[in-house]
Amino acid sequence: MLTNQIIISITRDSLDFDKISTLVKEELDRREITINYGLLHYERDTIAGSFNYPALTEMPFSTVSKSTFLPRGQKLEMYFENTALTVLKRGMIDILLSVIFLLIIAGAFYYLYQTIKNQKEIAEIKEDLIGNITHEFKTPIATSLSAIEGIEQFNPENNPEKTKKYLGISKEQLLKLNFMVEKLLETATLDSEQLILKKESIDPIPVLRSLVQKYLTLSPDKEIELVVPTKVSPIPVDPFHFENVISNLLDNALKYGGEEVRVTLDQGLTTRIRIWDNGGNISSDQKERVFEQFYRIPKGNLHDVKGFGIGLYYVKKIVEKHAGKIELESSTKSTSFITIWPGA
Repeated sequence: MLTNQIIISITRDSLDFDKISTLVKEELDRREITINYGLLHYERDTIAGSFNYPALTEMPFSTVSKSTFLPRGQKLEMYFENTALTVLKRGMIDILLSVIFLLIIAGAFYYLYQTIKNQKEIAEIKEDLIGNITHEFKTPIATSLSAIEGIEQFNPENNPEKTKKYLGISKEQLLKLNFMVEKLLETATLDSEQLILKKESIDPIPVLRSLVQKYLTLSPDKEIELVVPTKVSPIPVDPFHFENVISNLLDNALKYGGEEVRVTLDQGLTTRIRIWDNGGNISSDQKERVFEQFYRIPKGNLHDVKGFGIGLYYVKKIVEKHAGKIELESSTKSTSFITIWPGA
C-alpha cells in the first residue's frame, strides 16, 4: 500500500515553476553571477511556464534539465547569454597568476639559455686565446732554444762572434716574449684605478706623422696616406697611451684591412682621428664584439694573423679613460675606426 502511494504521488507530482524561477535567481545572486537568462517549462510539447520569454530568441546558449525528479513528460530549459566575459572575470586572478608563472618560467628558461650561450662563447674565446698564446709564445721560445743549441753544438771553438750572434738572437726573442707577457698583464689594470694617465698638452700631428712613417717602413707594399690640417690646437692626452692607441689601430688596419690605409684628423670642439682602410672585413654582428677583451673574429682554426685579441679592448679603455669615445663604421668595402678626444 505504501509503495502504491509513493508511485501515485510521483506520477501525480507537479512543478512549481514560479518557485523554481525564484530559486534560480537566488542561486545566481548568491554566486554573484550576473547574466541575462530565461526559463521555459514544457509539458509534453506545450510551454507550461516561462521566465523572460521575449528575450529567449536572442540568447545563443541553452541547457536542458534531465533530472529524474521532473514529472514524466516534462522538461525545464534554461537559455542564457554568452558567459565568456563572466567566466573570464571570475577566473581573472587564476589567469593572471598562471600568466605570471608562465612569464617567470619563460624568463628562467631565457636566462638559462643566455647563460649557456655565454658560457659557450667564453669557452670558445678561451680556446682561441690559448691557441693564440701558444702560437705567439712558441716562436720566440723555439728561436731562443735554437740559438742556445747553436752555441752548444755549432760553436765548439767558443768563437766570440758566433756566441755574440746567438746570444743576440736569444736576447731579442726573450725581450719579445717579455713584451707579450707585459701586454697581457697590462690588460688587468685597464678596468681598475691602477692605471694612472699622465696627461700633457701635445700636438697630435707629429705623432701621426711618425707612426705613418714607421708603418710605411714596416709595410712598404701598403699605401698609407696622412690627411691633416696645417695647424691644430694641442690636446690633453697621455703621450705614451695616445701613441699606443693610434699605433694599435694602424697595425690592425694593415693586418686585417686592404691595401690602402688613410689617417685623417679633424678638429672642432673635439679632435677626431679616423683610421680608414679598404678591407671591409668586419660584419655588422661583430661590430660591438670586436672591442671585447680577448675576442677575435672567428676564423676557425686559422691563425694567419697573430695576436691575443686585446688591441681594440685596450684602445677602447684608454680612449674612455680620456673621457673620449671610439666609433666603428664598416661596410663591405671599407672599415673606419674613429677616436674622439676631448678638446683642450
